[in-house]
Formats: sequence, C-alpha cells, structure tokens
Amino acid sequence: MNTARAPADAGWRRGPQARGLVALLLVLLASGACAHLPRPSADASAGPETACRCLFADLDRAVAQAGVGYAGSLPVAGFPYLRTSRFTAAMAARVDHRGREALLQRLLEMGREARRLEIQALGAEAREALRRLHDRPTAAGEVLETDVARCAALLLAADRQEAGFHRRLDRALADLPDEYASWRRLAGFYPLAVLPVAFVSDRAFDEIRRQHRTPEKELPQRGRLVTYAPAGSAPDRESLSPLFAPANRDALGLPRLDPGDAHRLARAYAPWITQDTVADYDRIGALRWGAPGQPLVDTQRPTVYFYLSEAFHKGHPTVQINYAFWYPRRDGPATPWIERGAIDGLTVRVSLDPDGDPFLVDVMHSCGCYHFFLPDWRRTARIVFRPPRLSPLVPAWMPPDFPARPLRLRASSGWHQVAHVATGGTARETTAYALEPYARLEALPRADGSPRSVFDHRGRMPGSERIEDLLFFSMGIPAVGQMRQRSHHATQFVGREHFDDPGLLDRHFEFR
Repeated sequence: MNTARAPADAGWRRGPQARGLVALLLVLLASGACAHLPRPSADASAGPETACRCLFADLDRAVAQAGVGYAGSLPVAGFPYLRTSRFTAAMAARVDHRGREALLQRLLEMGREARRLEIQALGAEAREALRRLHDRPTAAGEVLETDVARCAALLLAADRQEAGFHRRLDRALADLPDEYASWRRLAGFYPLAVLPVAFVSDRAFDEIRRQHRTPEKELPQRGRLVTYAPAGSAPDRESLSPLFAPANRDALGLPRLDPGDAHRLARAYAPWITQDTVADYDRIGALRWGAPGQPLVDTQRPTVYFYLSEAFHKGHPTVQINYAFWYPRRDGPATPWIERGAIDGLTVRVSLDPDGDPFLVDVMHSCGCYHFFLPDWRRTARIVFRPPRLSPLVPAWMPPDFPARPLRLRASSGWHQVAHVATGGTARETTAYALEPYARLEALPRADGSPRSVFDHRGRMPGSERIEDLLFFSMGIPAVGQMRQRSHHATQFVGREHFDDPGLLDRHFEFR
C-alpha cells in the first residue's frame, strides 16, 4: 500500500462487567446447536466428540462476545482446533507424508496457543460462565486450557478417520481469509478508482527512490539525530551456524529454534535507527495500557519487539526476523494530514537464506504502507515486474557490509519515513533499546494483571485509526492506515499482496 478492547486498568466499573456477564450467559445458553445438547459431564451419552465440539462452539461464542479473539494466527474453516499462517498453509502442497505429520502438529500447536491466549483474555467472569456451563472444577482457566488441548487431540484423531480428511484440510488451507474486502472494491468502482491511485503511488515510489539516492548528509534535518541501538553485545555469527545445520532441521526443512535461539538470532541482526527527533512523537518506546482498551507508547522505555516468520527462498523454506518499532504518534508539519494520528510503527524484516545468511531486507510502516525492498545485489539476478501490478519498490540495495556491521536506517521526523539505509557509523547521541518478543504485545498485562492483546480480534490496534480509510475506501482494504498485527498487513492498493505471503520474495525477485 503506497501513498500512502479490552479493559486496561481500574477505569472499568463493576456494573459494565456484570452486564457483560449476563449478556455472555444469555449468548451461551440461548444460541447455537450445542445449547440444546446435553453436556457430557452431566450425560455421558452425548459422547466425547459432541462434548468437545460443544466446548469449542461455546468458547467461540464467549470469545466473540468479549471481543478477545486472537488474530496472530489464521483460523482453518471446519477445524476449530487448528490455526495456521500463510506459510504453513502454503507448505501443505509441498510436504511428503513425514512432513504432513509435522505440519499437522504445528497447526495443532498454533491452535492450542491461540486458544490459551483467548481463554486468558476472557477474564474471570467469562471463564466462570464457561466452567458452570460445562460443569467443570473450580480452577476454570487452567481446566479450560487442559480441556481444549485434550479436545483438540481427540477431534483431530476423529477427523482423521473420515474419508477425504486431507483433501478437506487442504481445501481449507487454500481458502484463507485475506485483508481485502471485495465488496468495497465493487461498491467503489475499483477498476476506475485504481487508475489515479496507481498514478499517485508511482509518484510516491519515485520520491522514495530520490530520497535513498540522496547522500545522508544532505537529507533534510528538522531536529537532532538520535540513534537507537540494541542493548548488550551481539552474539558471534559463527556461534549461530549450528542452528542452520541440516541435522538441526525439522521435517518441514526449518531450523529447530527455541526461544533462546530466537532471541540470539534477533540480537545478531538487530537494526539501528537514526531518528530525526523534534518532539516526543519521534521517540520509540514500549507499549502499555492507558485509557480502557487503548494502548500507549511509553517513550521512557525504548523497546523493539521481534518475531520470527518463514518464507521461501528459491523454493526452499527459510527464516525471517521481524523487528517492530513503535512511536506515540505520526505527526508534525512534514506528515500528510490524512496520515496523522495516534501510534505509529515501523517494521524491519531481515530474510535469511537456508544457511542463515541475510539476502534481503524489507521495510514497511506497521499499517502495511510504504513497503520497500533492499535485496543483496550480488545475489539478485533480476527484479520481476508483473503487470498490471506496480513493480516492487527497490530504492536501494542491501548494504554490502551487512551483517558484518549493523544495519542502520535513517528515519524522518513525524512521518517516520525511512529515507536512507547504511551500516554502523558513529552517532553523537545513542540510546539503547531493549529487545523483547512480539508475543508480549499479544498478552500485555493490564492493571489487574490479566493479559490482553493490544490488537483487536481483526488484528488492528484500537486508537490508531486514520482518516485515510475514507479516502481510499475503493481500494478494498478496511481501516487503511491503522496499525496492524502480524498476519494482517495488506501492502498494495493495486492487486492483492500481503507482507506475510511466503512466496512474496520469490515472486518479485530471481535470485542467483
């Protein structure tokens, strides 16, 4: 795309909670087929499969009523106990029998994690309602998580006994929801509206290319330059090589990485940001809860959130490291008025080849906007242009001395556009940032200690809406300009494209 709720703290009152609980109980008891079936704990004749399907149905209704659906992974239609990513969905057509078993276990684990986060975010009252509905013991949260895990394994075993199970699963994985609304394009006369938008996007591409061709010393500077660098020492890259050894790969061809390995890998390639700083809106920080349901950026705690994703490099599965920076606002005189608003973010992604060496960096605003690529020119044979799509934006090459020296991005004040990419260098003022797992944003503790995601059930960050959505309605992307969760970044107005599409790099580039 180029042009460019939860209760948080003590502000919530007991009255709304009670009313919400009553509404939840009414939904659970009065809707859905399971409402009229005997609960197996009370009547074993219902059977364990029926019990488990009722549990998932009741949990879905409770989660929907509370608005706490986990959007970091994607649902698999017809399989309530599974979740997927675009990568795992794409792998379904590529794996052998051994790989299919590993894929199923991965889908199952993603489903368990999503349900765990949803149950935790439900709150004590909603968990108690589910406990009573299913006549479970008192420790509702832990029991529900255990029941969900048990039921997931039971339903998977039962579904696998049915003829055509794999065909049904493959169809569901091939039909994932995307971030575009076709009805918007239809209602907004997309074939006509896209022409001027494509023209403006192409001009914006040219301006971004011009900025990257400008020597860094000649770039406009409105305030003082502050460089954010990761705290601590980077691990020796040689010590990371065993992580990518063939013996350390799973049945999907990916390295087996535990949380410690992921953190070491993220620290090894963590970027620096040289930020033109005029006001507080140019400082990066950690997310915390402010007003009820509204996240804020605490600039007193500079923090970058990382997560790993997967993609294909010349058809082979490989690992990517994603870094999310957050600012309190996008603001200031250099920022187009339609893009101004609370909370802004940048996402920097480093793609590694199967040997663990970087071959491409790409950057976007965390709304999915202004996505551009920095491939290694020594390993790129051709940039692929596929009309009628716009060509991929490649304003510069990946610096040749990265990763021997840390990657450094120069960002403008207010708009936070990355206008130059280099490595290392000396900085007059350097601020250390903490490197934390992105998953913390998806279970951020509130004042009472209960966790909730800073993103809503649609994968969008409340409070970060932009007026852009009204102007670009016809492009088919709901809530244009709003900050988004991983798995929910649409990146193009022309055609359909997603940041987490595992085939994105192979489609846009031919690699040597």
